[in-house]
Parts: sequence; C-alpha cells; structure tokens
Amino acid sequence: MDRVYDWQYEKTGEAPIISRFNGFMELAFRESMVERRYDPKNLRDELRRLTGENAHLSLPLSYVHEDGTRYVSPSLVEGIDDDDVIYLTRTGSEHNSFRRPVPLAEVLGKVAVDENGLVEITEVHPSPTIERVLGEKPVDTFRLIFAEYGFRWYGPRLYRYHTPVEVGVTAIDTLLDEWRTRTDEIVAAGTLLMFDQLRLNKHLQNRFQPTQQALEFMADEPGISGAMGPLLTARAKDGWKSMDKALSDIMKFSSLLVRRPEREVMDLYIKYLTQLRDVTTDYQRLILDIQQELAG
Repeated sequence: MDRVYDWQYEKTGEAPIISRFNGFMELAFRESMVERRYDPKNLRDELRRLTGENAHLSLPLSYVHEDGTRYVSPSLVEGIDDDDVIYLTRTGSEHNSFRRPVPLAEVLGKVAVDENGLVEITEVHPSPTIERVLGEKPVDTFRLIFAEYGFRWYGPRLYRYHTPVEVGVTAIDTLLDEWRTRTDEIVAAGTLLMFDQLRLNKHLQNRFQPTQQALEFMADEPGISGAMGPLLTARAKDGWKSMDKALSDIMKFSSLLVRRPEREVMDLYIKYLTQLRDVTTDYQRLILDIQQELAG
C-alpha cells in the first residue's frame, strides 16, 4: 500500500530506493516484534525456549556471495525438533528456502555477532491487529489497513498522519544519473560486483512486486473491483500489464549486463530503466486513485 511513493534514494545500500515510511513494519514493531541480544554461549537454550513459546525468530547468519564478499542475512527460525534440527525459512539474493532442516550446530556456527559480541534476535509474536484485519472482507481489510497506516485524505492530497505524502520519481532519476556516471568505470572493470547486481534488478523488483501482487488481487476480487467500478478496475489491469512489462525488461537487460558489462548493454539497461521511470509516474497516480476511491 505504501511502497510506491514517499521514496528516498540510498547510495550505499543494496536497495537503491527505499520508502521513508513502512506502515507494516511500524505495526509489527508496535504489536508483534521485539529485538533482544543474547550471549552466543546461551543461544542454543534461548532458541529452544523462544520456539517453545510459539515465537518465530529472525536470526542473523553470515554467508559468502558467489563473488567472495561476505554478508549477513536474516533467516526465519520456525522451529527446533528433539534431534537438534532447526527449520529455517530464507529469502535472499542467491538462495530461497522454506522450512529447510539444518543441524542446529551448523546454524550456531554461522551466527553473526554485533560489536559487543552478542547476537541480535528479532522475536515475532502474533499481532492482534493483523488477526482482526485478516477476519474482515477484502474491501474492509483494505480500509482498515489504510487507516492503521495513518493515511488520510485531506481534499486532493494524501497525508500520513500530519505529513503530506511525497509522490514522484526523483529517486529513480538519481539512480539513472548514478548508472550514467559509472558507465565508464563498469565497462573498464569488465565485471559487476554483487552489490551492483542487486541494485540493478533484485531490489527494484522488491520495490514494485508486492504492489503488483496486491493490484492483481484487487482487480480480480469481486468486492474490491465492485467498489472501484469498471473504469478504475480496467485502469488497474492496464497499469499492472505496463508495470509487468517494464519490470520484465529490467530483469532481462540487467541479466544481460551482468554477463556482458559492455557500453552498448549498459546503454540498453539505462534505456529500459528510463522506461520504468516513465511507467512509474502513471502507476503512482493509479495507486493513489484506487486508494482515494476505496478509502470510504
């Protein structure tokens, strides 16, 4: 709901475009998520205790990219059995797995510690608000989430609490400028580090794909499409198709650029990133029109 506007550009992170606000994470931290630090020596017992309390745990584990660079990625601990097998769910740039059984000793050997030698674990507990929202009809669910995230319409302008929502593509413009500036450097190096590969495609996909999934669902869900009306529903389907093509082109030419970091390929990637930027302008307007129509 709030992923396609209120952006800021990030030069140093793997995600080049992030949202200034994240309504879901604010709700989760308010009701569901608790961060605590543990001594690695006590980690085995603490993991058993927490999973026994039906908590899910985000555990920081250390890995090595294919290019040799080290990184830390969280894995979701979903349970531990009596044989010291831990069940992990992981989504990342190189690996995705669901409830994968791993020996607990192996996991403990990969745990990342902070500067104080402690392991920071995020505990995830049930959220009363999320449970309530999931029990509603889809169109009412949308309205509850909209209000829960602090959104309000004041005339033609959308606010989050008392702050106007900023809508625009300046962050993509800045990203385009970065790639243009770095073209000579990339061509001369003849390779792209994993950091750049993630910025080329994966985290751009992450920026839009959740909204794409929601848009596709809303256009096909009778209650929501009925509330939107036929014209807005048709716009939603057309907007989904346009964004799907733009994202597919980004995936195609980023993959080609990773294999062939040449000037001609870089120019093609920039061309299609520019097209994504242009599609995004109409896409943002569509999302705002849907939110205004459904806010009730």
